[in-house]
Amino acid sequence: MRSYIQRPIVRLGLVITGVLAVLVAIYAVLGFFMVPRLLRSHLEDFVRGHYARTLTLGEIRFNPFTLTLQMRDFSLPDADGTPLLGASRLLVRLEYASLWRLGPSFQDILLERPFGHVVIRPNGALNLADLAKPFASAAPSAPPPKSKPVRLFIDRLAVLEGRVNFEDRTRPTPFTAELLPLSFELRDFSTVGRAEDEYQLTAATPAGERFH
Repeated sequence: MRSYIQRPIVRLGLVITGVLAVLVAIYAVLGFFMVPRLLRSHLEDFVRGHYARTLTLGEIRFNPFTLTLQMRDFSLPDADGTPLLGASRLLVRLEYASLWRLGPSFQDILLERPFGHVVIRPNGALNLADLAKPFASAAPSAPPPKSKPVRLFIDRLAVLEGRVNFEDRTRPTPFTAELLPLSFELRDFSTVGRAEDEYQLTAATPAGERFH
């Protein structure tokens, strides 16, 4: 009698285990293979459709179990084809705490060796202003009603070994300058806090200059 009762229970357990295994396998396949492919396609189509430019993207990896995204060697060109913005590596690690915090919770956002080429063109226009043009018509005509900020949590945000090239072409002899290395780190940031909180920013250069 006991053996007769146990058989359906064992079968049910095997069925549930099999279903869970299939779901985990599907989740892994979608995460490891489909997410990078869809992200690449979406980013390339977005840049091509809004800026008529070709985005350069290296390797893209996503781990669905650790919620970690890595992108390498990406670059957005300027109107003349020269690199405008980019970086050698972007790492984003999302936490499962996002579920009960009711907002994106990032363990790490790491940007390695980012670069930017800022140019004031001969007509006085700033090349970075091109990035806002596709969204100019979408700007609301009236200010939106006041609301609470989106819930956001960042344990660590770091920018390492950044570089900015500046060029002013409005002058008879173009002025050029290079700012490097640019590095900073932000820890334990959130948009959820008490009223009238105080915030501080401290920065330093390799030469010893400090800003507070």
